[in-house]
Amino acid sequence: MLDELIDDLTESIKDVATGRSYTTVVSPVTADNLAETETIWRFDWNREIETAEVYKLTAPKLGRLIHGLISIRPEEGFVWINVIESHPENVGHRKKYDGIAPNLVAYACLRSFELGHDGYVSFDAKSELIEHYKQTLGAIQVGRTQRMHLDQTAALRLVKQYFGDQHGNH
Repeated sequence: MLDELIDDLTESIKDVATGRSYTTVVSPVTADNLAETETIWRFDWNREIETAEVYKLTAPKLGRLIHGLISIRPEEGFVWINVIESHPENVGHRKKYDGIAPNLVAYACLRSFELGHDGYVSFDAKSELIEHYKQTLGAIQVGRTQRMHLDQTAALRLVKQYFGDQHGNH
């Protein structure tokens, strides 16, 4: 279930206090990566690594800190987002960096293009965030359910925002 606020569509991540942007890298995460950090995550990522593709968002100029994690599962014709979590310092009104969650959603869209799924991404949203995801991500609600998806147009917009013109045509 997606329950992260999409705070700001940035080009990378942005320091809330200074407005300075930092280039990010999304890469596969391992249990060893998680063991190296002292972060207390809300979600059990070790369990997720066993059943899904899990990726970490880092900003090399800021050190080895994992700023966020995403778990995705390729399905027939789309990519499913299991869960996204921002590092605790990037949550709430005192967060240090903006752009973590949308950066990770954009990566799920990029993976969808890479897998030949035309950018289609689906997820379940908390009820109170459905309108928020419609406005910020361009997500489409499926009927009156909590299920949402990003179509090719929304996915292309996010991929271009965060990764330039990389949309599976390499």
